[in-house]
Amino acid sequence: MNRIITLFLLTFSLVAHAKVYSPDNLPVDRVAITYSRVINPDGILNRETISAIDTVLLRLEKTTGVQALIIAITNIEGDDPFQFTLDVFNKYGIGGKGSTGFVLTLATDDRSYSLITGEGLEGTLPDAICRRIQNRVMVPRLKEGDWNSAMLNTVVTVAQYVEGDETLREAYGTEDGEDPYEWLWAIAGIFGPAVLVIALLLYIERRKKKCKKCGKHKMKKVKTETQNLNARTVRYTETWVCSACGNVETRQHTHFIDNDFNGSGGAFGGGMPRMGGGRSMGSFGGFGGGHSFGGGSSGRF
Repeated sequence: MNRIITLFLLTFSLVAHAKVYSPDNLPVDRVAITYSRVINPDGILNRETISAIDTVLLRLEKTTGVQALIIAITNIEGDDPFQFTLDVFNKYGIGGKGSTGFVLTLATDDRSYSLITGEGLEGTLPDAICRRIQNRVMVPRLKEGDWNSAMLNTVVTVAQYVEGDETLREAYGTEDGEDPYEWLWAIAGIFGPAVLVIALLLYIERRKKKCKKCGKHKMKKVKTETQNLNARTVRYTETWVCSACGNVETRQHTHFIDNDFNGSGGAFGGGMPRMGGGRSMGSFGGFGGGHSFGGGSSGRF
């Protein structure tokens, strides 16, 4: 009886402490969002993934005008990923007056996802294409609990479809004296580094899954606890279990939050990505004016 009560209290405690997000309480800072397009308040994505996603999205916006917002959270209020993502899209007007934008959402505890496109992007990314990307690229990795690879690979694949739309290129056409083939170098600039980043992330994830006891790649993360050491430092304590031999490992890593552009204290989780010795890889344009009628695809894993 005592054991049942203890389990109940533990479950209640976990539920009580779980953050539930709505479009109104989602931590979107209109200034900080010009430096990172990833909303990651629960630390679901690591810093390397955030930096890689921002690199792809920044080049995408510079060359095609397509804007994006990437959301990785634990729970959605009402457990409706489609409505949540649609409301976020329209609240912030993603995609500008041409509505050429998209929002990608992952809710890990709800085990749901959604990709919503703006009116101006529905021809480039029709519902069937969005569903195909999710089924082939996103869902298999989500089922393995590989949030980083799932989100990064999905963003890269969406970018590939967008870069292949010549009408978007024409809208951002070259002026006199500019290189008419500049978009080819832009694509190479995006996907060359992206491929390397993906390969590195896959290697890192494979190493994480290797059991120190039996040597098999069967380790799976079953629990993550966070501890705020100070205003700029968070410690994550992860519990991993090997499905092959039952070995249990505890792993810790410390996350430093860059608050230079985010007065809210790390609403974007990974902070600003740094490229080389500079302060950042660049800045995005502001949101406003975009609208979506709900094109895209949503589901569960």
